[in-house]
Amino acid sequence: MRIEKEEVEKYLDRIRGYTQDLVVYDSHVHPQEVFFGDGGTPPIGANGQAVPQTGAVVEVNEEKCGENEGCRFRHAAQLLNLKRCYRNFSPEHFLNHMNLAGVNASLLLPVAPASGEMKTGMESLSRLYGEKERFILGCSVPNTVETDKVDEFLSRMRSEHGARAVKLHPNITEIDPSQSRGRERVEAILDGCRRIGLPLVVHGGRSNVLRNLDARAYGSISNLASIPWSRSNNPVVIAHAGAYDCTLSEVEEKILPVLGRLLSQHSNLLLDFSGLECVVQTAILSKLGPGRIIFGSDALYSAPWRETVKLVYSLEKSGCDPEEGYRMIGGKNSEQYLFKKGIIQHASESVRTCVSGS
Repeated sequence: MRIEKEEVEKYLDRIRGYTQDLVVYDSHVHPQEVFFGDGGTPPIGANGQAVPQTGAVVEVNEEKCGENEGCRFRHAAQLLNLKRCYRNFSPEHFLNHMNLAGVNASLLLPVAPASGEMKTGMESLSRLYGEKERFILGCSVPNTVETDKVDEFLSRMRSEHGARAVKLHPNITEIDPSQSRGRERVEAILDGCRRIGLPLVVHGGRSNVLRNLDARAYGSISNLASIPWSRSNNPVVIAHAGAYDCTLSEVEEKILPVLGRLLSQHSNLLLDFSGLECVVQTAILSKLGPGRIIFGSDALYSAPWRETVKLVYSLEKSGCDPEEGYRMIGGKNSEQYLFKKGIIQHASESVRTCVSGS
């Protein structure tokens, strides 16, 4: 699949027309590099970042690796290294990307590593982004926090750093929901989100680039399907629609049937499309429609403008109305299910005031 730069610009013009009266949310943004562990401390007050530009959108869909884990690792590492364009960025650089994509507000999701604290990183992120009204800061629970102290930790993240959501990445943080200890950990985080009033964003799918072979698939849809997500009355987002690093055939044969069942069972459950190729987005839209999907770019592993264009392209290919579908996924669904519930409400209202007054 290739969309030339000229066509990309036409897509972006259409998208701006779709959303003139709408607050568009990017609900899956990483403020730091997460896979390679070199996020470091954000450069406080950094300036002079390059202005992002559009280009062609190209995807090569190959399933040549099959079940060969070594091949999958090499392929994933090559792709991710090509995508890895940053350690961290200043707010100004993120805003440039958001403006180019027509995004009004971004949810920033740090990821806890398998070992170590996040204290310094959260303090830095809070100083850098905490007072910027177009950014909504999330947090992640490190393994150093005892399971019976999760509520206390989340409450502290909210009060000290303004955290408005929680990111759980079973693969990177090495939490195995298929085992009793891992399931207990996931449910403790879920219960903490319910009691503190925070939405939860959960990585769904594999992470073939990880060297820990066992941890690569902790976030697989089969593992996530066993968790009682509706025990929280706050939104839960399965990121990447449970299909990260999964092939189209896996999505069609194994993942889509489970997603349909989960969405029926848990009314608080949503999906985001971050990190997915157009053929996968199209397959999911064709089966499930846009009603429970929210927009996420997985920035800055992928530029937000690129992901907005891919979404409209996928809506067209799936037979959905591109304008109504984009308005639902980019804004309406987020406001109805995610940003209008509980603790995040005031953040969306401040963004709406900012946008309507600009």
